[in-house]
Amino acid sequence: MLARRASGVQAASVPNLALECDDTSNAAVDFASNVFVTGSNDRSVTAWVYITDSTSNNVVFMMGSDAAGSYKTWRIRAQGYLRIEFDGGGSTSSLAIPEDTWTFIAVVMDGPTHGDNTMYVNSSSEAASGSTTIATSSAFAGLGHYLEGGAGNICLNGQLDDVRVYNRALTGAELTTLYNNRGGAVVQSGLIGWYKFDEGTADTAASGTDSIIDSSGNGNHGTPYNSPYYRAV
Repeated sequence: MLARRASGVQAASVPNLALECDDTSNAAVDFASNVFVTGSNDRSVTAWVYITDSTSNNVVFMMGSDAAGSYKTWRIRAQGYLRIEFDGGGSTSSLAIPEDTWTFIAVVMDGPTHGDNTMYVNSSSEAASGSTTIATSSAFAGLGHYLEGGAGNICLNGQLDDVRVYNRALTGAELTTLYNNRGGAVVQSGLIGWYKFDEGTADTAASGTDSIIDSSGNGNHGTPYNSPYYRAV
């Protein structure tokens, strides 16, 4: 359970732009390989999402490959509930993600198995289930879609903002800090990818190799796939 921000207190440095992905045109962000976390190592991913169609399989983040036993996918299911997938299966939470509302989500993996994952939506949390050891490959990573570009893509219908990838398990206190400080330069330890999407211009398509800037300083930039658009927050 995350502590809510006190009434009237504003988030620090709320970003001006977000990135709009589209399941119809498969607009999303690719990385040449999984530059983040492999094997069964601890990890955390946090993001702010704005879902425009909860009847779709909205994918927030993916790393690994689609081979059984070697992929790791963070995805929002069609029903609008946060779901985490791994090794050909997954776990759907009861944590609802509303349409047309900015929502904070996170997945924290603190141990090598399915059951060592915890999902967060705003101030609520729920543990995943399963005991199989996770083995994430180095093949691919993507923002806003699952599977490498092309046939079989399942993308996000909506917008992403302040997406962060860590090579460790975040604590509840750290997640509360992120929840209460959207876009702020907070919780820097173990941050290996940070995507604020403020490098673009509102209502224009993102384009160019490595043009989606990693603000963590690690150089893990992303490449737009099928022209996702920058939108004003």
